[in-house]
Parts: sequence; C-alpha cells; structure tokens
Amino acid sequence: MSPSETAVIVVITLWFAALGGCFGSLLNVLVYRLPRGQSIVYPPSSCPKCGQAIAWYDNIPIFGWLLLLGRCRWCRAPISIRYPIVEAVVTLQWTAVFLLLLAVQHQQSNGEWIDAVRALYERQSPLLNHGAIGIVFALYWLTGSILIKLDGQRIPRTWLCAGLVAIAVWIVFAVWVT
Repeated sequence: MSPSETAVIVVITLWFAALGGCFGSLLNVLVYRLPRGQSIVYPPSSCPKCGQAIAWYDNIPIFGWLLLLGRCRWCRAPISIRYPIVEAVVTLQWTAVFLLLLAVQHQQSNGEWIDAVRALYERQSPLLNHGAIGIVFALYWLTGSILIKLDGQRIPRTWLCAGLVAIAVWIVFAVWVT
C-alpha cells in the first residue's frame, strides 16, 4: 500500500471515528433525557450542579472531558466518567464497522486498498454498505438500551418504536436490494 493510499484510509477512518464520537455524545443526551420525558434539543447541556451551560468547545466528544479533567469549567464539580466512556465505545463501534466494511470490500475488489475505498465511496456494494449501516444502528440502539436499563429506567416507547421501525426498514431495504 502506498503512502498516499495509507493517508486516505487513515483520514477516512478518523472521519468515521469523529462521527462516532459525535453520535456517542448524542447517545448520552438521548439516554439521559428520553426516559425522563425531557426534550433532546432544549435546554442545551449544562452542569448538573451549577446549571451553567456547557460551551461547544467543552462539549467536544472525549477531548472536552479530558481537557477539563472531568470537572465543570465553572464550579469544578466532577462530571461523570461515563460520558467519555460512552463516546469512546460508540467511536470504537463506528471505527470497527468501517474497518470491517473496508476489509470485506478489499477482499471483493482486485486486492488494492484504494479500489476498496473507491468502491465504498461510489457505493458499488449497496448491500454491503447497507449492512454496515444496519450494524452501526443496531449497536447504537442496543448500547442505548443497555445504558437506560443500567440507569434503572424504563426504556421509552419512542426509543423502542424508533428501533423497531428502523430495523423493519432495514430488512425491507435488504430484501429489496437483493
């Protein structure tokens, strides 16, 4: 593999990792607010102790918590380590699924990594891409469900219905593509 091919794969992998971190951050919001019947949009994230809104630059997945040393910028109250752990888990899930997808596509292509990346980008394997999206969603939904139950909360109907509808759509699409 040439250095430019390696660079392309590294950049795309980092992109998926960053996207996974953002979705991990969203999962923290969903898991906390949905069972309590709160809006997932408003009010913005805030310190549970002093109520001060968390700035966007302090809310960067994983890094925001690390830079603040796990404490609120304003009152220095501890912020649970669960937040960066959930973000890291979802980041790893997304990255692993992408790398698995890339490896499968590489095996199906003519053995060139850049051709595998190109095939993914050009969506030459819709069932494979669709399968990866389904796996990522299923892991996300399952992770969220586990976290809600670990909090001792009932899983909200909206969470269950959204998951079941998405799974049904995923199955219908998979059947339609094949």
